[in-house]
Amino acid sequence: MNEFSAKILSTITGAKHQFEDWFHLDLKKPHAIHIAVMVEPYLSCIFDGSKTAESRFTLNRIAPYKQATVGDLVFLKAGPIVGCFTIAWIKDFDLTEYPIELIKEEYTDAICVDETFWSEKRDKRYATLIGISKVHQLTPVDIPKRDRRAWVTIRGH
Repeated sequence: MNEFSAKILSTITGAKHQFEDWFHLDLKKPHAIHIAVMVEPYLSCIFDGSKTAESRFTLNRIAPYKQATVGDLVFLKAGPIVGCFTIAWIKDFDLTEYPIELIKEEYTDAICVDETFWSEKRDKRYATLIGISKVHQLTPVDIPKRDRRAWVTIRGH
């Protein structure tokens, strides 16, 4: 584990011992832990239950593409970490082989997006769709993440 990942994991572990609403988190499972940078309205939609799947569309094969699995823990970062969920299911797509229109037809409601979202994704080559389960709002905790990545895997399998 690199120093960056170790600092993040240390901060998360410290929060688990400091805040009562973090106690239930099992950080010793063999699953990966991810940090997903979130923006509104998607974050609120996760918390209110209307968003049942998270999506990431990219030009390159970067996280979470082929790096996340069922049972992994995803922390939601909107400034500080404000919540988490467990991955219920995951589907990775190479959009050069699988038409984005099929994803749009099946998942628009689950990922809570509109036509503007889809027009912004037309040039992407990879997609990851992640089923959301066991959502928890958490006492906000700052983490030392300073890079621009929107998804970070901080502990692998």
